Amino acid sequence: MLLYQHISIIWRPISRGRILAYNVPDVLTTLGINRTQLIVLGVVSSNDYNANVPSLGCVTNFSIIKQLKGEAEMVQEYLSNSRVILKNDKKLTFATSLQVFVHHKQTPLQHVQQAQSHQMLQYEELWSTFRRLQIECIDNGKERRDNIQARKR
Repeated sequence: MLLYQHISIIWRPISRGRILAYNVPDVLTTLGINRTQLIVLGVVSSNDYNANVPSLGCVTNFSIIKQLKGEAEMVQEYLSNSRVILKNDKKLTFATSLQVFVHHKQTPLQHVQQAQSHQMLQYEELWSTFRRLQIECIDNGKERRDNIQARKR
């Protein structure tokens, strides 16, 4: 969500119903980067659309991107970095990530397989098992709390 230009606050649920709020301008100030650099970091780091350049994770990508100054074509500038050139054996261009995060264009899947009946059955079985385990965990937590309270008395 941080990569979308119009997002200014991210709400992150944490334990016990609490929520952390991240103000994007404050995050940028803390990191010492601008919005374009943040978007480029998200594009070149592993995401739902592209893998990162092998052995160049977020920390290394961050150090490279923090040095980049150009607003336009920053991904091309990143790809021209000597550390990236050495590691980019697959010649990644991050085209799909650029389409999504920079140009705001989602492309439909061209080869969508219809779910087979056995696939749906597997899904239903997994969902049922998940729900049963979730209820067991809740029940075990209640039982554990009751036992602790009983010992305190």
